[in-house]
Amino acid sequence: MTVQHPRDVAPVSTRDEMAAYLLALYAPLEGYYSPGRAQVRLAPFAGDFDVESGYLEGFARPLWGLAPLLKGGYEVPFWPEVLKGLSNGVDPEHPEYWGDVVDFDQRIVESAAISFTLMLVPEKSWALLDEKAQANLARWLTQVVTVKSPPNNWGFFQVLGHLALNGLGFQTNRESLETLLDFLESCTIGPDGWSSDGLRPQVDHYVGFAMHFYALLYAEFSDNAVRSERFRARAKAFGTQFREWFADDGAALPYGRSLVYRFAHGSFWSAAAFADASDFSPGELKRLALGNVRWWQGTDALDRDGVLSIGFAYPNPVVAEFYTSAQSPYWAFKAFLPLALPPEHPFWQAVEQAPVSQPSARLQPVPGMVIQRHAGVVTALAGGQEAADRFLHTAEKYGKFAYSTRYGFGVERDSRCFAFGAFDSMLALSIDGVHYAMRKHSDEHGIFEGVQYSKWTPLPGVTVETATIPAGVGHFRAHIIDTPQALQLAEGGFSLAMPRRSSVSMAGDDSSIVLSTDGDASALHVISAPAPVALQHQIGAPGSHLYFPRAVVPQARLSIEPGRHVLVSWFAASPDKAAVAEGPPAAPDTEGLFERLRANARPPEGWHATSKNAVAFLVARDQATNKLGRA
Repeated sequence: MTVQHPRDVAPVSTRDEMAAYLLALYAPLEGYYSPGRAQVRLAPFAGDFDVESGYLEGFARPLWGLAPLLKGGYEVPFWPEVLKGLSNGVDPEHPEYWGDVVDFDQRIVESAAISFTLMLVPEKSWALLDEKAQANLARWLTQVVTVKSPPNNWGFFQVLGHLALNGLGFQTNRESLETLLDFLESCTIGPDGWSSDGLRPQVDHYVGFAMHFYALLYAEFSDNAVRSERFRARAKAFGTQFREWFADDGAALPYGRSLVYRFAHGSFWSAAAFADASDFSPGELKRLALGNVRWWQGTDALDRDGVLSIGFAYPNPVVAEFYTSAQSPYWAFKAFLPLALPPEHPFWQAVEQAPVSQPSARLQPVPGMVIQRHAGVVTALAGGQEAADRFLHTAEKYGKFAYSTRYGFGVERDSRCFAFGAFDSMLALSIDGVHYAMRKHSDEHGIFEGVQYSKWTPLPGVTVETATIPAGVGHFRAHIIDTPQALQLAEGGFSLAMPRRSSVSMAGDDSSIVLSTDGDASALHVISAPAPVALQHQIGAPGSHLYFPRAVVPQARLSIEPGRHVLVSWFAASPDKAAVAEGPPAAPDTEGLFERLRANARPPEGWHATSKNAVAFLVARDQATNKLGRA
């Protein structure tokens, strides 16, 4: 198979095209291998771990795609070099030794791809290693399953280590494995297959590309039929809801942390196909899995030499987390798991078919979302999840009022410089006109009759109640602001791309502004305001948006005095420009609405549900590791 530049590969619709795209994405890494082939060194910076672990990421994460490629019968001429790197990486006497695995070590994470490879293609991995390499690898993986890991999705990395070692004839501690699995199952929230990531309350893409993805690998490789069936059943339930996070063009909802993993967003569908864990038809599943890959093919996610960059739809390190190294984006290769399926499998034989959208899945109480779908675009009205401060830009990644598969979102590059504050899909408040606060934590939140409600405290003594109401092609946002001091406010709508000023036209009047491009329109209509409003197009800081290197947003600015104030506006964006031009429907009775919301809105059941389970796991985990003789 001739290896092409990734940008030259045809949009993936067949098995061979997916294989060609995978090889094209892998090829640029060849120039960055260390002499001993145990590391991929794209850049000498790391996340919140040592540089060598970052280089291990570069070696290990591509295995998520290469192992399925081998399983699927494709020739991988460079595979002997990969095995050479594996042998050297686990050899304590080699200068490129990955290092011993210790408690809470990044090496635990990267071991998962190696365990997966040993399970999926043992005859092309373990069986081809010499006796010394096998002994070193078994010793290294034994460290993985006997150290402590955080109470979150990392437990699955150790689960895969247990399964790999057991499959190769090594006995591991069964009690430790069951303790991990019991905890991971306890993270499930409600009957629809959602889960939390251990102590972390976030409900985001980790549910699909981590918790369910690894659970389905367990279901395929474990001999525990009862637990495996539970994992499959939960994945089927989750798929019905998660489908609503994917637009008709294949784009996944950009929401939450770790967005640099890109294709991984669609890897849940790949795992569902691999493990036969979906109620969708093979054609529908194929559309979901391949459609997301095709969407990424249409972006500028690659650097000039074809390496997956830090960023999202283009190279943009601003959106990364502290735990992101230059090699981290290769989690994306998990999307290529269907290559392990033979060509005669129903997934590959099926004709792609658009999945039917389920109205019952539009209200998603566990992640706290109300989903809208118009002109093939998905918009999620969100309630503002609690997010750990260690994730960069948590207010933007979890706290915006709306998220869109077509219009993405921006992050604020400098909270001390309002000139660059786009505040798309956010309300920002300031005392001095320099430092602005947004919704980051909701003191109260709930959904009632399809309306989002949250109460939040952006500044000392300042309370905001917000109702987000689906309305036609857009939504109303109503705010009740109680403040003991004068404030300056800024509220933005949905962003549009603005490569040149001439790319966007602007129309409106004293109460509305509509920005238009050749393909889209974004509108902001002020329904009621406590003070004169200045409407403008706000250009965000360069590189601050996930999708657009240069983005513009319709924005309202106003100043309010101490007291209680009500601000109501309507926001919409769509490729259906005529629908946006129709403007807002009748506005709701704000006072009566808030009274009903205060009385009836109930918080998402899972945002804090797993803490007690995580604490119990910590106790059980320590007991199990102590029995293995570890501190």
